[in-house]
Amino acid sequence: MNSTRNRLAVLASTFVAALLTPALTGEAAASDHVEGEGIDVVLPANPVPAGDPAEVIVTGLDLTGPATIELIDGDYDTIGETRITPSSPVAVVPLPTHTQGTFSYQIDVEELDGDAWAYADFDLVVTGRPTSVLASFAPWTAVRAGGQAGSTVEVQAADAGGSNWATIASTVTNEGGAYTTPVPTFWVGTHRLRVRVPATATTTGSVSEATGSVTVRRAHRLHGSNRHRMLYPAGYRWNPCQVIDYRLNPSRMPKNGPGVVAWVTNAISEETGLRFRYAGTTRYVPFSRKPGPFPHDTDIVLAWTTPAKVSHLRGDVAGVGGAGYTIGQHSLMEGGVALDATRSYGVQVSRQLVLHELGHVIGLGHVDDPKLVMNPTLSRPLAWWGRGDVAGLEKLGARGGCLPTPDLARTAAAETTRVVVR
Repeated sequence: MNSTRNRLAVLASTFVAALLTPALTGEAAASDHVEGEGIDVVLPANPVPAGDPAEVIVTGLDLTGPATIELIDGDYDTIGETRITPSSPVAVVPLPTHTQGTFSYQIDVEELDGDAWAYADFDLVVTGRPTSVLASFAPWTAVRAGGQAGSTVEVQAADAGGSNWATIASTVTNEGGAYTTPVPTFWVGTHRLRVRVPATATTTGSVSEATGSVTVRRAHRLHGSNRHRMLYPAGYRWNPCQVIDYRLNPSRMPKNGPGVVAWVTNAISEETGLRFRYAGTTRYVPFSRKPGPFPHDTDIVLAWTTPAKVSHLRGDVAGVGGAGYTIGQHSLMEGGVALDATRSYGVQVSRQLVLHELGHVIGLGHVDDPKLVMNPTLSRPLAWWGRGDVAGLEKLGARGGCLPTPDLARTAAAETTRVVVR
């Protein structure tokens, strides 16, 4: 869809400047109790910023022989052992602080040939180092930021009046802590923009207080009614804050297959704000009798196959598309499209067919309107989505904000497309 993208009219291209700075806050609080005899145990104070040292200090007060020290984690696994002696009565036991969270530990000290002992059961609270993002918005410049090297910085967008944010671009700061990236203009509409730094194992997340805006015009005229239907239960959609990786099955794939699919994914991105990425090839055939395991690190698979392998393609069915989801969650997963390779079409009809089937994968169902892409019969050529298609896509896209990562799919939904040869 490169030619379409070139014709997008950006009314107010806005970019972001940001600065990442650590800002540690909080006060220490004493940790749990220790009991014993002849052994002094000093526990670390809570909280401990991630990456800072935390340790337990064990001192033998009147040892007659060696004493063993055992550090046990919350799973009752020994993760550290040392000992103290009358000549070396002090030991420092380090605790891991590389990940933020609350961790349970036990310290068990026992003199081997004497009566001294100590036991401590305590929690260590490791807090993320807070970050702050300062942003200013200046038109017609690139995004620039400075701060900590290797930090992930995301540009997020929301509808002009909305509060649900979705990531539309991300980058990583260089060795000097700076980055430059343009704000994408693939998503049609007027959107507010902000900069976000996601939380990591050692830092908390933060967002910029300042916001900007960008407006992108649609380059196509919409036709048809406003009718649309959802294929999946209410609220089920793809997570717009993760790039959707798709693979193609090269067996029986026409020469124009990769280009058609790339054009269609761009067309979906333009109306939804969802982002797609080609992840390579696969032998997987969706909806076949014995498809095997779904490819790893893949969200959607498209394959050209035969009615003998995919029974849904029998008769006048040209394609089938759908996705899986877990009941009680809202993130779609394991999407698939199977197209009848025994039929051949020109580029425009091929685009329309794949547009329809990937429309099912994204979440659109059939509607009875020949001017809409989601009409179940390809009875007339359509160059772009119709009004009802777009109305449905807007409900399924980035406008709804981020979703959690789904577990294994337990349910699937799919619909077929029939073709009328004229």
